[in-house]
Amino acid sequence: MPALKSTVPASLFLFAFWLILTASFHPVDLAIGFLLSVVLGVWSVRTFWSQGAPTLSPTRIVRLCLYLLTLTRSIVVAAAHVARIVLDPRLPVAPVTISHRLSLDREVSRIAFANSLTLTPGTLTVELEGDTIHVHCLAARFGTPVTSGELERRVAQVFEDGARP
Repeated sequence: MPALKSTVPASLFLFAFWLILTASFHPVDLAIGFLLSVVLGVWSVRTFWSQGAPTLSPTRIVRLCLYLLTLTRSIVVAAAHVARIVLDPRLPVAPVTISHRLSLDREVSRIAFANSLTLTPGTLTVELEGDTIHVHCLAARFGTPVTSGELERRVAQVFEDGARP
């Protein structure tokens, strides 16, 4: 029954998210939201948490909030850099592709890291194969989140059980 133990919180979280997005308490909307939440909850537990869901503690929740704030800041700063490049008449683009070996143990951690990079303007995760990630960057400076290890450390703090300090 460990899968049920993980599926219920995931489904409840997804249903709460559905309620926030739809802002509707119409019975049909509630039924659709509940059904989708259960289906996605089961799927996510089987797909992303096949190695076991990380324990949810107050410390981990705080780390998740800090990670999301850091990611949001990175997205805003990168968007400003991309806008500056696009608006420059010389269009100083020097694309590079970076290959980096990740030290993240869990598949869900590597996926979160790859998606965080893709969400950030100027970078695109081209391939995630095992523990190696290939990232296309608009310019070399956009690869800093990959090479510095800071983003990887923050992802590990949220998604890895043996989180790095």
